[in-house]
Amino acid sequence: MPMTTAARNAVGQHQLGKTDIGALPTLYAGLLKSNPGDAGSAASEVSGGSYGRIEVTSKFGAFADTADGYSTAVSTAAVDFGVPTADWTGPGETLAYIGYWHASSGGTMQFYEQIPNPRSAVNGSRRVRWAPGKLRIRYR
Repeated sequence: MPMTTAARNAVGQHQLGKTDIGALPTLYAGLLKSNPGDAGSAASEVSGGSYGRIEVTSKFGAFADTADGYSTAVSTAAVDFGVPTADWTGPGETLAYIGYWHASSGGTMQFYEQIPNPRSAVNGSRRVRWAPGKLRIRYR
């Protein structure tokens, strides 16, 4: 999963002693219809009906190095956006990426990852949920 430019710069400044970023108090997950890129664009974040970013700080374990060379945190609890009560995706659109922000609205995206099985999410469709262990935040 890519780390956004803003997150990389904050870590770099912290490592150089220029700023103290400390721990983010809370991390929120949000759903996107397209790649947010390194800029962490929220332009394709879904909206409407019952949608809202959800707190995930308590739903992930600590980062650990993995054999593939990434530092990885794995979800330890379900990440559940619920059943859409409005169309979150339009014709031909899918939930394609999940982004991680430091705010429940607005804010700065820190990480993002492509959803392995993109799907539509329209009013009354099945619940948008990942079981424990199914989401990862990874970076190198």
